[in-house]
Amino acid sequence: MSRLRLAAFGVLTTLLLVAATIGPVAPLTAAATTPGRNGRIIFQDRASGQLFTVNPDGSQLRQVTHVGFNTTPDWSPDGRRITYASDRSGIVQIWIAAADGSSARQLTPDTNPNDKRHPQFTPDGRTIVYQDCLGDGCDGGISAVRTDGTQLPAITPNSGESYNWPMPSPDGRRLAFMRWHVAGVKMRIFVMPVGGGFERPITPAWIGAWAPDWAPNGRQIVFSSHTYQDRPNGAIFTVRPDGTGLQRLTSPPWPLEDWHASYAPDSTKLVFSSDRRYPDRCCADLYLMNADGSSMHRIPLTSTQAVLARWGTAPLL
Repeated sequence: MSRLRLAAFGVLTTLLLVAATIGPVAPLTAAATTPGRNGRIIFQDRASGQLFTVNPDGSQLRQVTHVGFNTTPDWSPDGRRITYASDRSGIVQIWIAAADGSSARQLTPDTNPNDKRHPQFTPDGRTIVYQDCLGDGCDGGISAVRTDGTQLPAITPNSGESYNWPMPSPDGRRLAFMRWHVAGVKMRIFVMPVGGGFERPITPAWIGAWAPDWAPNGRQIVFSSHTYQDRPNGAIFTVRPDGTGLQRLTSPPWPLEDWHASYAPDSTKLVFSSDRRYPDRCCADLYLMNADGSSMHRIPLTSTQAVLARWGTAPLL
């Protein structure tokens, strides 16, 4: 498994079809970011493929993985564990570990050779939803696994229908996700009820939306616009879960980009990646800002390849 393949940007029929295929789906007790105190941030250093945690002010940097190429981390609701995708077994699979990286354990089996990416804990800490890829383009479906390794029924079909970046709502009743090339739209964020109903696009066609994250209070979804694609100058936007109230939060200088924002547990702030300091687009820093886009500032880090940050409740060090 090449690092480029793992690092590349991963890419429903209606839930009525899902229900007909796999039966009714119970609401997920899941959250994008757990409501609570603002704790430590986890991120990937894309140069080394290792994960690090840090206080929001840039202090107390800790490396938490040391083997394989590791990406798309997430915190458990209580901040005691992390989940992430790793190729350390030879196939990109979902792993779980203690918050300091110890006791790492593979959750998805190598008998399923598809790459697995973008794992997200449910708020009870017992289940992880993830993207089950098909091929290099990652046109797959959304699946789930319990933290003890028990595989659960697929949430969406996995037949090349391109369900990416799954993010359960804070109440566990809806899923936000990105899809490729639906109705002629290259990238778009959808929301669907977990227990039944139709998937609904909530972002306009022109914006090329991806990487959604729910505010822990459930009022907004933050997402990125056309970053890593054929249109440069991607930015951070928010929208209400019903598709109203679209707002642009950042405006990086052309052709530089801001991407992959994550809400703080109290919903008041965001962390995101940006190459705005690098005209040659070589590198990426982490930035913090208020949830309305104000008071933006860079987190001082030694890494200049900091991406895929997630803000959790793990106590500050």
